[in-house]
Amino acid sequence: MATGPHHEIADLRCAVGELSFMARIGGREQQVWLRTDTAVTPNADAALAACLMPAMRFGGTLTVPAPVSPRVLRNQREFQSIQQAWSHGWTFGDPPLEEVEVVAPPRAAEPRPEAGGRVAAFFSGGVDSWSTVLDHPELTDLIFVRGFDLLPGMAHQADLADEVESRLREAAEEIGRLEHNQITASHTTIAQAAAFQAQHADASAREADEQQQRAEMLTEKCSQFTRALGTALTLIDELMRENGRLCAASSEPPNVKLFTAKNSFDAAMKKLLRDEDLN
Repeated sequence: MATGPHHEIADLRCAVGELSFMARIGGREQQVWLRTDTAVTPNADAALAACLMPAMRFGGTLTVPAPVSPRVLRNQREFQSIQQAWSHGWTFGDPPLEEVEVVAPPRAAEPRPEAGGRVAAFFSGGVDSWSTVLDHPELTDLIFVRGFDLLPGMAHQADLADEVESRLREAAEEIGRLEHNQITASHTTIAQAAAFQAQHADASAREADEQQQRAEMLTEKCSQFTRALGTALTLIDELMRENGRLCAASSEPPNVKLFTAKNSFDAAMKKLLRDEDLN
């Protein structure tokens, strides 16, 4: 029996198109709900999936009041082991996760769905999602979820979720593979993701080329400045020597303006070199 804090999922409600529950984890309570217009009835598996990793921040036990899939109960142990091992390498300062004991009644075996039904999987466009799609040709629906990979609250991702969803929906309509909106997200397909990723890959390549061109132009301008500076130094030295010869031949005083210009130039060059060393 695990020791440590006790967490629980309470007030669980599963209805057509809605899942809600109270998550009591780490001494805090949080009301959680998910809703959809699709006629799908959720179960306690989803509540366990939502609360498992938050509970692992504290360890102890997590109690679920409703039956959970036996397969989920088996696999969650391996899931916890993997996440706990990975958490030792986290670089953002949080302590490693602790495994928790899940206390839930197993759900009775359910008949397999009839062939020809709809089969869904979450899809973000990443490597794991592609592997799932390619390994399971029976998939009929792919689900894109806002807030997992695209965070609306981040300034650099503002409006990006809307753009992604819009493009994925357009592709889905052209393919005609998906029937209607599922759960709380928008659908995508292999062709949708491929088109979107290809477009952004092209944009990234163009941006890299433009940056390379700007770097080359800057290098050329620096070379031009160096050549012009060398010419200016040579000219000033020639003027100083000529001024010295004229003064010696005519017994006239040296050209004060020329010396002033030379001193100003030397001072500017010293400052430029000093600033360059500081940078």
